[in-house]
Amino acid sequence: MTPNNFWIASVEVGDGLMVRLSGELDIAGAEEVRRFVESDLENNEYGEVRFDCRGVTFIDSIGVKALLHLARRCAEIGVEPQFRMSARIERVLTAMGLGSLGDLAVKLAG
Repeated sequence: MTPNNFWIASVEVGDGLMVRLSGELDIAGAEEVRRFVESDLENNEYGEVRFDCRGVTFIDSIGVKALLHLARRCAEIGVEPQFRMSARIERVLTAMGLGSLGDLAVKLAG
């Protein structure tokens, strides 16, 4: 069994949800994100969802895909997500030509 190097925690704040992602967002972390979407995000109605990804210490293409999945699911349920990223993640997203995940979610919803 591999050690858990990724954590996702959420807390309801008013009518919104604050989600903190920490650790290595790779294939194992992406599975945690998928479970979060299925259990916490899809079964509730939130006015806003904020993702704090500043604690992510590593991200690969699978991790970026997991963040895109978060943005897409928020757009599908009618919530514009807000993302706070570390400079490291911003550089990875820029290198991949993705830019802001919040802006991407708006495009997906429109």
